[in-house]
Amino acid sequence: MCNCLFLASSVLLPELTWDEQAPELTVGLIHESEEGVRRSLGQPHVYSLGTHIGCGCPFIFEPDWTALTEADVQEFQRNRVNFVQLHQYLEAIRPLGAVIELYNADEFWLEPLNSRDFRASELLTERFVFDERQHYTLVPSSGLHLHPEV
Repeated sequence: MCNCLFLASSVLLPELTWDEQAPELTVGLIHESEEGVRRSLGQPHVYSLGTHIGCGCPFIFEPDWTALTEADVQEFQRNRVNFVQLHQYLEAIRPLGAVIELYNADEFWLEPLNSRDFRASELLTERFVFDERQHYTLVPSSGLHLHPEV
């Protein structure tokens, strides 16, 4: 089963569609079969995020750092492009003032195991990967929430 990374927003967001000639980050409204993820997200507009290979698996790929192979390094470098593209997307939508949540899971219909605040800049750190069944709330770099406390 592939990994799934979902983004939920308080406002409608621009979608990024798949381009067979230049595959990269995709952002699209969830399909009917993915509706179960809504239980884990508090915002009304839910999107599935894809990568250069279509699914969200590159968002969790972490090589064995103690025994790196050339193939691992190449895959890791290809995957990091998706993190940069997601960072760019989050920065591009920042002016919309949306409340943003992310949920990463291969069994997305299950509730999150953990929840934490998340800064878009974390995507640019070398070893960041999304944790399994982790709920993330996007906060600005200053550490202040982008949304009012409930």
